[in-house]
Amino acid sequence: MSVEDAYQLGDLLVDQYKIKQGQPYLKYAADKGNAKAALAYSRSLSTNVMVLGPQEHEYAVKAAKLGNEDAMLTLSLNRNIFGDREEFRTELLKISKEKAEQGDADAMRKLSLLYLDTSDELDWLSKSAEYGNAKAQYELGRTYEVGEGWFFIPGNREKEVKRLYKASAEQGNFRGMVGYASIIYDEGNKKEALDIWIKMANTGDATSIRFLASRYLHSLPQITYPEKDEVLGAAYSKIYLDSMGTDKKHDLYDIYKEQ
Repeated sequence: MSVEDAYQLGDLLVDQYKIKQGQPYLKYAADKGNAKAALAYSRSLSTNVMVLGPQEHEYAVKAAKLGNEDAMLTLSLNRNIFGDREEFRTELLKISKEKAEQGDADAMRKLSLLYLDTSDELDWLSKSAEYGNAKAQYELGRTYEVGEGWFFIPGNREKEVKRLYKASAEQGNFRGMVGYASIIYDEGNKKEALDIWIKMANTGDATSIRFLASRYLHSLPQITYPEKDEVLGAAYSKIYLDSMGTDKKHDLYDIYKEQ
């Protein structure tokens, strides 16, 4: 198997919560010098949301030294307690500022994270969203939705949240799609909202598949749309149960299977 194929297969298996099956493929690709695989393997080893574990740190460093900027970001944040945080933060700041000056929206988003909890955070996030970064568009919309930022004219906050979620959704960002679908559903545009969920499910997104199953089965009393369809509900349920692994702690597989 090629290094790239090993990375792709390992990444897919981990995404399906078949973590123990996927890790050997990721480790193989990582040890052969694939930076994305090294970061994916590092993330698959995470056991604590507050701090990096030793092996998680080891493979994040491997990915960073292979030039992966997402790994540098991981190592630049407070979860890294291994003494090399400032080294990676300084390097990534330099790279990101140079790229941001050239209009790189992803670099702008990284700067917003590097300046977390400072006055620069929202400025860089806004610039990244303005330059079209889908993740930043969702994150800025969510920031406004929870009450951050100033809006003096009534209704402008809600309009801006909807605009940002829509922009993010149109680029295929799943969180943006969920946010936008929720807004238009509440506005009464239920068919378009359902079409978004179906589009997400058709990519294989497990959360969307499970969501559609519950919708078609009318699993909650308040669900009235779409029309109840137990065959479709059962089909989506079977796809989910046949596809998803159970390695990840606190996953919904067992709960959903019992239901």
